[in-house]
Amino acid sequence: MNSVPKRTNGFQTQPFIFFPLPRTNVGNIFTRTISGVSCSYMCPHGVLYKAIDRRWLEIVTTLAKTQGSHIELGGVTEALRRYGMTSQSRYILPTRKALERVASLHVSISRNAEVKGFKAVQGLDFSISEEHQVLWARGRTDLVEPELLDRLNFIDLSNGFMKVVANAVPHIQEQYMDIRSPLTLDLYQWVILKLHDLKQEQLVRWPALYAQFGDGGKLNTSQMKDLRRKLKAALYQVRYNYYEAAQITHTDEGIILKPSPPLVEPDDKRAGYSLA
Repeated sequence: MNSVPKRTNGFQTQPFIFFPLPRTNVGNIFTRTISGVSCSYMCPHGVLYKAIDRRWLEIVTTLAKTQGSHIELGGVTEALRRYGMTSQSRYILPTRKALERVASLHVSISRNAEVKGFKAVQGLDFSISEEHQVLWARGRTDLVEPELLDRLNFIDLSNGFMKVVANAVPHIQEQYMDIRSPLTLDLYQWVILKLHDLKQEQLVRWPALYAQFGDGGKLNTSQMKDLRRKLKAALYQVRYNYYEAAQITHTDEGIILKPSPPLVEPDDKRAGYSLA
């Protein structure tokens, strides 16, 4: 008999929803500016950009929300199975690299402001972890049991990250793990956040969407058309596969959002899911 996944909650912090990660390899730093607010992601191992990077960032955030600042992932086979990923060996190295990037990521958000008549720069800076350890097998992994993420593998999360985790936005974790496209993952969380407290109809224009979901720089006409097409396709996937109650449409001006029933009820305390 096939096991049926539980419907339980995962979480993502608002900075990563408002300022989505890149979707291509940009190296060690990436900056996105939206409405005068700049967010820079810095990582010595390369800024997160793949779908698997996003999944493990979400997993770390969910564990932080539910367990606190010290998290352990257990054996790699069990961890991959728990989050709906195959335990085949081809996922082991990408998982190790993703966890290394997540743990080493630093976030810097800043904007120019005026405070009591003075010009000021306001900022928020935090790293994901203060300390982490990921043990890994060397050489032929077929000669050993691939339980590489045991209790000696841990991430001690920073106080700054835990502060933003306190206001993390809930979604359905098995839905998130089911999505393969980085853009659809980003749009899924954005739609959930935008509709969570929406009181009246809102139009989000295409230029704002290009800034939020583009590659961080100014787009030419061809790139804007391509991104608009991809955003429409991702929006369709979110609307019809994961959030049918969402009142969202697109027009020549942009995406129209209308007050909708929340995907996750405010008092729903479920978090983390498994296929067991």
